[in-house]
Amino acid sequence: SSPEPLSIDSQPASDEDSDAPVNWLISPEADVESQVIDGEWFNHVLKWFWEEFIELSLKQRKALLYGMSGDQIMAMVVSVGMKEVSESLEIQREQLASLINRLPLPDVEIAEELQITPRAVPSVRFKAWGRIRRRVKKSSLIEDDL
Repeated sequence: SSPEPLSIDSQPASDEDSDAPVNWLISPEADVESQVIDGEWFNHVLKWFWEEFIELSLKQRKALLYGMSGDQIMAMVVSVGMKEVSESLEIQREQLASLINRLPLPDVEIAEELQITPRAVPSVRFKAWGRIRRRVKKSSLIEDDL
């Protein structure tokens, strides 16, 4: 059989992940319209979360964010800005940038930063999420989805 002609759509066979960023941004399984609508909803939820998040204590903010994945933090950075995220943690932007690839941090490391015992970290995180969950129930977020 003759070799397949080259096209601008072809992907190199050796690099299986070459289209991963595109698939992450626009999933080939879902129609674009629903992804745009979901994207708007996601940004709405993220902005709402941020407003609640900055009301938490510094310890709670650090326990939550340092326990999240780098991808989750990057979504927040894209939505609210690197300056705002770093200021919420009371660290420099450069520190945040170098932290992102290491997330989530082990509780031992978070405990050191918060000057608490490693066993107390999940409790701080749990209380922070509890407050946010209670605020969700009181908010219009759920009603907006109807």
